[in-house]
Amino acid sequence: MQLSSQHRQWACQQLLCTLAAHDRDGQPRPQTDADITGDLRRCLQIKLEGHQNRVTSCAWSNEKALLATSGNDGTVRIWSVAKNQSMLERTFVLHKQTSASPSGDAQLSQICWSPSGRHIAATFDKTVNVWQFNGDPGHVDEQPSWVTSLAWPKETSSTVELLLVGRLNGSLGLLDIVDDSTFHRVELQNCYRINVSVQCITWFSVDKPFAVGFADGKILIATRDPCEKQSVVLIDAYQDAVTHVHWGPLGELLLSCAARDGSIKVWGQQATVWCCLHLLPHPAAVTTIAWCSLLGTGNQPNLLLASGCQNGLVCVWTVPQPKAALDQSCEREHDGSEDTNVTKKWEAARCLKRLNGAHYCCEITRV
Repeated sequence: MQLSSQHRQWACQQLLCTLAAHDRDGQPRPQTDADITGDLRRCLQIKLEGHQNRVTSCAWSNEKALLATSGNDGTVRIWSVAKNQSMLERTFVLHKQTSASPSGDAQLSQICWSPSGRHIAATFDKTVNVWQFNGDPGHVDEQPSWVTSLAWPKETSSTVELLLVGRLNGSLGLLDIVDDSTFHRVELQNCYRINVSVQCITWFSVDKPFAVGFADGKILIATRDPCEKQSVVLIDAYQDAVTHVHWGPLGELLLSCAARDGSIKVWGQQATVWCCLHLLPHPAAVTTIAWCSLLGTGNQPNLLLASGCQNGLVCVWTVPQPKAALDQSCEREHDGSEDTNVTKKWEAARCLKRLNGAHYCCEITRV
């Protein structure tokens, strides 16, 4: 296959930049796809060696200076990471049932810490594993379908910890971790969507609704009470599968994006109606999104969020904090000039920075 002249010119430019960086330093430097010219400042690097196969996910504990990693070797490892040293604290073996997964490969989910930092959860095919960090025996629960997503509430005031489980068949279950030896599972029948796979879940706190993204582009917002059918809201959000949903730092705005979609949406509730307050366009498909946990200050405070695109572009956006955004939405709803639930006239959400890395952006981590 012969490259076009434009692609050949780009390749020559990258080669010249790489050679120039090498000559400038006088010493060979590690080259990566993210820093091909060697311009990024070096950071302290600590290697954690333990997994016997590919590492699939990692997660920091909010309460402790601990890092959890999972891999295709069927283990979850807990590391204590300090500035000058690191140590393997625990190794947990993932339990799974013997039947094969639909794809033929083992299905590992992302690992996640409970808000208290006492428990860590991960899945292997249909099996949910919940361990206690102190080393006591954990809990293993076989699910009725393959698990596709897990979520603890980000905030909790109860000693009982709750874990929300999304599945391939469209069902949701709630695990109530009572103590070291007891847990209960409740099926959320009011949220069941037959044979529509759960793609992602976000839950801000136990006293607020959770949000679920589905493979058919719909977003479900509901509470943990399985009897409250009236509290379930189903939003027709996208044409393609929802890939990310995240509650904002106040738990009132919901951020979402979908596969092969060049926009992200910010949702908010006006009275009893959920509507799209902000539609943020991108030049390419959005692959990852994240809120900044810091709150705005001043007379017109804003929240910050970031988005990454398939073409390597990273955008930083400002969004009005909930009260101002909802007031503006209310004014637009009452003027009757629009027949859509997307607030196109509201210009307060804006792109603050556009950072072009020229490579595929796969994940942004909330800070």
